[in-house]
Amino acid sequence: MNFFKNLFKKVDINFVDRKLIINGNEVSVDYPVKEAFNFKDKILVFFDPDTYKSKFGQFHNLICVDFYGNKIWEVELPTHESSDRYYKISRKSPLILYSITSFECEIDPNTGKIIKKVFYK
Repeated sequence: MNFFKNLFKKVDINFVDRKLIINGNEVSVDYPVKEAFNFKDKILVFFDPDTYKSKFGQFHNLICVDFYGNKIWEVELPTHESSDRYYKISRKSPLILYSITSFECEIDPNTGKIIKKVFYK
């Protein structure tokens, strides 16, 4: 019974720059948080896409953490192009993100994998 009680309890989520605050407990993250929200028994954290300044590599700027801040997964990107990342969460249910490489992607919030992607340019 406690499992179900914990599963559906209200979770207080706040963030300031690189600090994620879950039920009053601070967790440091690698990048400034733009948005964070509860999804069932996890928290989805969207990092500010403009904070990744490297000209090389990709920025997996959506991660999933548990209520203690432990990373469960990082999002799959639609390409292997350098500097690819998501710039916007369009919808939370279903989870739809827009990438800078002109893809609209539906993401499985349980795994971070792309369910469907559509090129829109």
